[in-house]
Formats: sequence, structure tokens, C-alpha cells
Amino acid sequence: MGSCPLGFLLLGAYRQTLLAETIIWVLTTTFLSLTPGGSHWFGKIFVALIPGTWSLLSTSCIISPKTPEIDRYIFALAVWAGLIAQIADLRDVKGEKVVGRRTLPLVFGDSMSRRIIVWTFLPGCLATLWLGDLLTLAPFTLLAAHMILGYRVIQGRGSRYNHNTYMACLLFILHHFSL
Repeated sequence: MGSCPLGFLLLGAYRQTLLAETIIWVLTTTFLSLTPGGSHWFGKIFVALIPGTWSLLSTSCIISPKTPEIDRYIFALAVWAGLIAQIADLRDVKGEKVVGRRTLPLVFGDSMSRRIIVWTFLPGCLATLWLGDLLTLAPFTLLAAHMILGYRVIQGRGSRYNHNTYMACLLFILHHFSL
């Protein structure tokens, strides 16, 4: 990790408005890189991805002042991203096993992890968008996109198919949620 955390912390100390975000980002990076919990699906989602995404998106206050509405959007997007990112773990189960990660498919098996993603995480994503008042931006498009993702996840037609599903998910994110 070298001097990178120190540089981030110095930037946070210099820009007091970014101190909380900087500390969260350093802690997230440290957790993912240096602890066994960073290799486990639960730690990756709830300890790293959601807070880390929040910290990255919250730095938008450099460009535009934060409002309660923007804070709600950022929190909803962070939770949504943490949940939907589990699709990425379906792509390289063999590689994840070799490096000792404990991803959702390795803990629960391929079939069960797909059902967890489709029947728990994707509805959780939609609920989060609804509670964050983001679902109203494009309700039919968002519902259709989540249904298509769910269909593709359940299909599980191999590593390449899973990779394409993940890439489609990333394109969807970039297109619909660029702040």
C-alpha cells in the first residue's frame, strides 16, 4: 500500500470537506487489501463496496454543493452498487478459489448464489432505488433492465456469458447513473 493512504489522508486533512470520505476510502482499501474479510462476499459488500462507493460518490461535493436530496441519491446508489456488483463474482469462480477468496458462488455454490442474486439482491436493488427516489427517473427502463439482468444471471451459460452480463450491467450503470 506504500504512501498512498498517507497521501489520501493528507488530502483529506487539507480539504476538510472531504475528510470523512477520505478516511472511509482509506479504511475500505485497507480492509480489502489487508484483511481476510476483504476476500469474503459479505465483507466485500457491506464493509467495503457500499461504504467505498459512498465515499467516492460523496466527493462530488467538490463540484456541486451537497443537499439532503443528493445525499439520499448517493447512499441509494452505493447500496445498489454493492448489491448488484455480486454479478461480477459469477465470472471467474476458479480464479477466485485459487487466490483464496470466499465469494458468493464459492460459499453457497453456483446455483444457490444465482438465486440469491436474482431473488434477494436484485429486488433489494430496486427497493433501494425506490427508497432513494431514483426509480422514478426511468421506472420502466430500470425495471426492464433488472429483469433482463436477472434472466441472464439465472441462465448461467458459462464464464463468457457471465462476463457479458457483468459488462452489460456496467454499461447500464454508466449510462443511467452518471452523476
